[in-house]
Formats: sequence, structure tokens, C-alpha cells
Amino acid sequence: LIALNEFLIRRHRQGLSTALVIDEAHLLGSEVLEEIRLLTNLETAQQKLLQIVLVGQPELDRKLDSAHLRQLKQRITLRCRLEPSDGSQLVVDTGGDDGVIRYRRAGQLRFQLQGRDCRLTVFSIAAYAGGLFLPFADTTSGQETYGAGRYLFDTVKNTDGLALELEAGSNEVTIDFNYAYNPSCAYSPLWACPLAPPENRLPVAVRAGELTYPT
Repeated sequence: LIALNEFLIRRHRQGLSTALVIDEAHLLGSEVLEEIRLLTNLETAQQKLLQIVLVGQPELDRKLDSAHLRQLKQRITLRCRLEPSDGSQLVVDTGGDDGVIRYRRAGQLRFQLQGRDCRLTVFSIAAYAGGLFLPFADTTSGQETYGAGRYLFDTVKNTDGLALELEAGSNEVTIDFNYAYNPSCAYSPLWACPLAPPENRLPVAVRAGELTYPT
């Protein structure tokens, strides 16, 4: 995998694009398809290094509908409009060592998903080193994804990566739900995390990003 990543980076530096076309993909087992999905994580800070095309019979589509392979099929990237917020505070008591954390409503992302008007508040953290934070929940929360919601980015911890793309001088922002991830408290009761507030609960299902996994 390291050798493949180095190969793809060399091609990227040469201005070349790389695509992997897999024929008869309906014959692949779930474990192989999951390994293929992991290849989509090979990337630079700006773009994917490898484009993957699966070609197969209709049963491939049915196979990709299974919960553990859904991320391979569905990728959600949205162009949003960033609007100013009122700057009011949100106070969250984590119940843990961090105690009370204060946030300021820095802006709102407005977009359409599945035909519904949606909006998410972007918070500025009034602690640590500052930074922007976007927690959210959706109708998969508690079923297919962590019940208390997920994070799209937390710039204090450098988790924005490819989840957030800004353009200087524009109020247009691209967000990529494929990088949504679970808070630490999803994995251990020793962690206490700020969760998605009611205003960031989407009325649609976001079947992209990190799911819940059986233990």
C-alpha cells in the first residue's frame, strides 16, 4: 500500500491522473470490496489520487446496498452558501474534564440535500486555540450512525482535511460528508464530547462518512 501511494504521488506530481477499472466486479466478495473502498483514502490535501470504476452485473448494485459497503456506493459532496450568523453563544457542558465549553455561532451553511432545504451552524470555539467546529446529526443517527451525531470538521484538531473547501472572496463553500467521523465518546465511556445541538440536526439521511460498527 505504501508503494502504491508513492507511485500515485509521483504520477500526481507529473500532472497525471490514475484510474482503476474493475470489470466483473459483481463477482468480488465483501472483504475485497471493502479493501477497494480503502484505496479511495489515498489522497493529497487537495484531491484524490486514485479514481475507481466498478463494472458489473445488476447484482453488484444490490451488493453495494448492504450497510457495510454503502460508503463505497454513496459519496456526498455539496456546494453550500455561507451566510453570517448572529454571533450568539452556545454553552455546552461536556460532563467531563473539559467542563463547560463556549462556542460562538460564526456562520450558517445553507444547501439542498434530497430535495430538502438544510442548514448547519458553523461554530467558533472560544477556548483552546480557537478554530471552527461543525457537529451534526441526521436521520441515520442512532440507527446506522452514532446516536449523538458526528463531526464534519474540527480545525483545532486539524480534521478539516478534504471535508471543507474554501474559495477566497466567495461565500461558496464545498463540504464533503464522506469525511464525517464519530466523536471519541462513540468508542469509550471515558471520553466526554460536545454533541450536535438541535439546530444542527438534519431532516434527511446522510449515508456517507463513518458508520456504527458491531463490536
